[in-house]
Formats: sequence, C-alpha cells, structure tokens
Amino acid sequence: MNTYGAFLKKLIHFTNIKLSTLADVVDYDTSYISKWCNKDKLPAAKASSAVNKSLADTFAAEILSQNELQVFLNKFKIEEPVTDALLPDVIYRMLSAAYKDSYDSAHDPVRTGMAGADRVLIWQPDIANFFTQELPRLITDRHSDTQILCTMDTAALLRELHLESFSAAEAPQFEVQVRIGLNIDSVKKYPQDIWQLYYFINKYNFVNFDFYSNESMGRTNLLVVRDLIAVLCSVDENERITVASIITDLSIVNALYQKILPLFSSNYLAVHSADAGEILYNGYRTEFYAHSSFQMFVTKGFEFLLPPSMNEKLKNAAKEQGFDERTEKVVQQISIALHELFENGQIDFFLLKSRLISYISDGTIYYADVPYKMSADEIREHMDHVLGLVEKNPNIHFHIIDDDYLQDSDHLLRMSIYSNRRKIFLKNIEKISSSGGPKFYTIMNDQLITAVADVFDALPESEHVYNYDYEKLKQFIARYGNMIERMISMNHRQD
Repeated sequence: MNTYGAFLKKLIHFTNIKLSTLADVVDYDTSYISKWCNKDKLPAAKASSAVNKSLADTFAAEILSQNELQVFLNKFKIEEPVTDALLPDVIYRMLSAAYKDSYDSAHDPVRTGMAGADRVLIWQPDIANFFTQELPRLITDRHSDTQILCTMDTAALLRELHLESFSAAEAPQFEVQVRIGLNIDSVKKYPQDIWQLYYFINKYNFVNFDFYSNESMGRTNLLVVRDLIAVLCSVDENERITVASIITDLSIVNALYQKILPLFSSNYLAVHSADAGEILYNGYRTEFYAHSSFQMFVTKGFEFLLPPSMNEKLKNAAKEQGFDERTEKVVQQISIALHELFENGQIDFFLLKSRLISYISDGTIYYADVPYKMSADEIREHMDHVLGLVEKNPNIHFHIIDDDYLQDSDHLLRMSIYSNRRKIFLKNIEKISSSGGPKFYTIMNDQLITAVADVFDALPESEHVYNYDYEKLKQFIARYGNMIERMISMNHRQD
C-alpha cells in the first residue's frame, strides 16, 4: 500500500490546493505529484526531505490562512497540542513517516516478490521476458538512483531480443546510469545495429547510457544492478543467451558489481552521456563547427540557415530565459561559425517530414539549447534565407524522410544527431529543459564515428527518402507555396 500517496492525497483534498501549485513549490512536473498520489511512486530518496519540507510548509500556510487548524487536528486525529508555529513541523514529520513506510514497503523483499527469487532460465521465451519485461519494471519501480553494469554486447542483445519487445517505461524520478558493452567490430559489419542502438537510447531517453568497447571484457556475460540483482549468462557462438542465472543475494550482487567495475575503463569509452556543460562550455560545440563537411539529422524544429537578423534575438532570448553569460557567448560564437559554414560548407540535412510540418506550424527551435518560438514573419524570412543560401551554395542538400512509414517514430526518433565526420554528438531535446536523463551524447570512438557517417551517406538512397538540391527545392516551394503560407498564417493568427 502506498501510505505516502494516500496521506498526500488526503492533505490535498483537505486544503484544496491545486497540483500545479504543489508542482511549482517542489519544482517537479504536475505528473509527478499525480504519480505520488495514485501510482505507488515516491520522490527520490535523496530529494525526499526537501520535498516533504516544502510540501509541509505549503499545506501549513494554507490551513492557517483558512483558520482551520483545529479542524485539521480533528480530521487527522492529532491529539498533541499544536500551535501555528509548530504546524509545519508536525505535517513534515507525518509526511516523512508516511514516506518511510512506503519506501520500506517498496524495498521489502517479501512484498516485492524478490525473496527466494534466485532461479535459472533455460527457455528462450522466459529469458526474453525477463530482459524485456521483468528487468525494466524492476528498475523503474525502484525509488532511488540506480547503477547498472553490463559486459554483454548491446547490439547482439537487441538483435536477439528485438527492440519492440522491450516494455515502454515511464521516466522515473531518479537517475538511472547504465554502463554497457558494445562490440564495435560487429557494429561496423551490420549498419542496422546503429539504428537499433539509436532507437534503444531514444526509447529509454531518461537513462544515462555509457557504451564501452567490450574487447577487454572477455566473455564475462554479466549484468548487475547494484543493490538489486545480477544475471550471469551463458552465450553461444552467435551471441545468443542460452542460460540466464538470476542472483538476488545482495552480498553476491554487490561483490560482482565491484569485481567487474574496473572493466569499464575510460580508455574503452565509446559513447558518453553528457550534460550541457560538457558540450557548451568547454569549446566542444564551437570547435565542432570549425570543419567543412556535415551531416545533420534534425528531429525537432530547424535551427540552421537562420537569417542574420535572428542572432540578436536569440542572444536576448537566452538572457530573458535566465541562461548565464556563458550561454549567451556560445550563442554568438555558434552564429559566427555557422555563417561561414553555410557560405562554403558541404552540408546534408536529414529531416523528418512530420517534424518539418510541425516546425512550419509551430515555429519552435532549440538554438544552443535555448528554446525560441519564431513568429510567422520570422518563419517566412527563414524560408527565404534558406532558399537563397542553397542557391549560392550547391553543396547544401536536404533529405526528407517520410516517417509515416516508420514504426513508433514519436518515441524512437527523438534525439537529433550532428556529425562533422570527425566528431558526433546527439541532442536529447526533450531533456534540454527538464530534469532526468542525459542532455547530450558524444560518440568518442573513431571507428563508430566512421560507421555512423557511412549510414548517413547511404540514407539518401533509401526508400521513402526524398532528396532536394536548390532546383528541386525551388520547384517544391513553387508547387506547395500556397499550402505552406496557409500553415504559417494559421500560426500567425494563433499567436
């Protein structure tokens, strides 16, 4: 039973405080408050004290403002004498006690079904169900930060288990850090593995994945969730799991974790989950654009080929939204670097048809992580500027992907990919302005960078991909210009 959720809901009903008000107070999304009340979810353990303190202060202030202290004491069966000054502390202690009860219940091995759960899986359906259903549920149902090590090859696991079989999971309120192996040589041979890896991190975009070349991991074939569970696998010559031995004795689980941790050396790090500081403030992104050949897979908005008139507006937007001076400086630096790039560079833009239509209708872009909603006139100016630049620079090409033919594109095509053939980074746009999950990924392995570039080189020849140079772009606008204008005008009226 979620004692915490029931008590929190009772307080909300008594005070009639809106969930949105509580969300503002604790700096969480409203959906989290709702989950705490109704779905056996809890605030992260490390944040629980601060959350409960803020909630208690808010509830107490509302009760006192309504002159209902005595009614509250009667309703909640509090017999001790309570003054106005003591009320916040009383509610805090009650919230904390309810939290502890729910937390202990969630981690009780008898109640969670983990007691005596050591078992050996030998049938393929049981193995697949464990990895795709049971394990994700065990992880996301936890109420604390989670660290996972896996020495097996991610690409081989996805080939065997199939991505669509993995259960969809709601983003938890705590961090999930996964360090996992990857056979780089195998990925080079099978380009489809790259897309499967991309889909995988998009599906679980709240997880911080770090991928390591598993050449130093031998055939340990271990997956360990610290303080929870370990899985020792037997794998055949085709990297197929034939036996999975599940261990729940925490002394053994954590001993295995410590034993394999040294295998995840930074020397073998191939793909790294990064925060905004790593990308913005150490010169990574400005240096990234100091090259001449690019592949840009943009999944939301279109922040490139902007007219010069946007530079100052974006700088002001960064300032108005509370970004620090470093971000404003990065906005300026990127604008300068991109101006020269657009004049002379070789650029292939890959855009999803549905997201391009959304941009024309909505006008939202993310420029150096600063969200900006363009007006109808700014969208028109942007389109005119794009056409002018493509006319001057024949090395700019657009490749429009008809994502109507792609399965679950809303969840599997979230992150934008930026490549200059020497460096590649991914932007987790949904997490740029929210907590939980990585903001970026950087690919650090040269062989993997080359393999990704090769995938994008081949993409224009794929089915349902339509390629545009200047002449074809001009013809497209001539043909569909009126429809585009109607979409923009609707956007202008709504503004």
